[in-house]
Amino acid sequence: MASIGTLGREFVDSVDVVVDTLTDFKAMTHAPDFVLIKGKVASHDGWGGVFTKKSGSVTAGNDATVIRRTAGGDSYFRLYDGDLWAEWFGAKGDATTDDAAALNAAASAMASMASAGGVLRFRPG
Repeated sequence: MASIGTLGREFVDSVDVVVDTLTDFKAMTHAPDFVLIKGKVASHDGWGGVFTKKSGSVTAGNDATVIRRTAGGDSYFRLYDGDLWAEWFGAKGDATTDDAAALNAAASAMASMASAGGVLRFRPG
């Protein structure tokens, strides 16, 4: 299962707001500095993490490592260290779902941070 990683855990005490889903976060009218989002479509679905606001950032959102909010125009960046998780980008890995789009999104995210390195991880199963 994907985790918030060491870096994310270091910031949990700084979290201003905790929400259940990405949709709940995007519906918020205020812009906290740090937010813990428990899941993408359901709490504890393996997607969750800690995100920090970067005001004025024009980085495009991918709803995995970067969330772009229309309210206020702020971008939120996932706090993690090292590896990316395929689930963050929507991969199911269930041998039924076509994960091509999710894996392409993950590859694009990794290419944009090529100097940082990292590994794309998949959940067991």
